[in-house]
Amino acid sequence: MYRVSYDAVDGTSVEYQVMSHFRAEDIEALGPDQVWAHGRAMSRKHYREYVRDEC
Repeated sequence: MYRVSYDAVDGTSVEYQVMSHFRAEDIEALGPDQVWAHGRAMSRKHYREYVRDEC
């Protein structure tokens, strides 16, 4: 399992924290034009819709 974590501070000093958990098998199983998000593979279009709804 992999874990990615970072803090980004913009001009207003807002802090963001992101963690991503996935297995190598998850990434290897991705098809063309797919991304791994929220524990599953999805198309880029669906990912953009997901992010828009979450933000």
